[in-house]
Amino acid sequence: MVVYTHEKTALLIGVESTYGTEVSTTTKVGTIRSIAPNLSWAVSPVQGAGDGREVQSFVRTRFNARIGIVVELHDFSILRHAVGPLSGDGSSGDPYIITEADTVGTDTSTDITPFSAEVGSEGSTEDVDTYTGCVIDNFTLDFVLGEPVVGSFEIITQKVTSSTSKTSYSPLTTKPFYFHSGTFKWGTTPSSVSKVRSVRITYRNNLIVYGDWGTPLIAQPEAGKREILWSATLVMTDSVASSLRDDFYGQSNSPVTAPGNMPFTSNNELHIVLDEGSSSGDKDATIQLDHCIIESISKPIDIGSGDLVLVTFTGRAATSKSDEFVTWYTN
Repeated sequence: MVVYTHEKTALLIGVESTYGTEVSTTTKVGTIRSIAPNLSWAVSPVQGAGDGREVQSFVRTRFNARIGIVVELHDFSILRHAVGPLSGDGSSGDPYIITEADTVGTDTSTDITPFSAEVGSEGSTEDVDTYTGCVIDNFTLDFVLGEPVVGSFEIITQKVTSSTSKTSYSPLTTKPFYFHSGTFKWGTTPSSVSKVRSVRITYRNNLIVYGDWGTPLIAQPEAGKREILWSATLVMTDSVASSLRDDFYGQSNSPVTAPGNMPFTSNNELHIVLDEGSSSGDKDATIQLDHCIIESISKPIDIGSGDLVLVTFTGRAATSKSDEFVTWYTN
């Protein structure tokens, strides 16, 4: 009997050229913290009047497969399967760029592309599940002071094939992005906000998932309503009061009340800049959100916390700046 362990289980992906058709999986997505597949059948019980209390039979109607992964990000290339196409060569003169797209498809220059994903465990007999027709439905990026940048991804897949032959895997030789040399910027002309503890960005595709005739498998999902949510926790200062808090109020020091002033002024931008330096191997990245609003503030006071007064702003963004969600390069 072969027993499998977490530390000998690897994840590799590959960009599909035809939705749902397996491709070679050789691309690493970062330092994996967790992988959580969830497979199920939609079941229709058969039971009618006069059949008694027992179900007479069961019918499989649709195969459903989802995967959740949490990963420390060494780069942002996985977002080509959530946001849109990847371009650039990764140099400072031609950085990688993830550009927002409105369609799911296999054109790598215009679409949110599907991918194949292999989850393989080592052993004298290997245990391998290969998922095809994978598209990222929603994801969250967490930037916490002094910690790696972590992405949590919810993936919809069409099908899975299990086998006993896995692709060879070797550990990454790079390091993740860290939020210790980052800058948080806010405003109509974005400027740095100091004493940031953490930032979270949630990006929802709200994929439209539907079936097709003659198969229990789903068809290629379609992109639904795009939603971008964000939150930031900062040490409360007078400069925060006169900038982000006033943007929340809609004016200085108190909420707007005049009906004509109720619409948000949504020309604020939110930037997260990760800047390791300019030495060889240092990495730089910028995430830019546009048409941002602040919809809530939380400022708890807890004497027992032994901490400073912290304030959390939560809000929304309509889009990425110039449709470019993230740019990054390596010096």
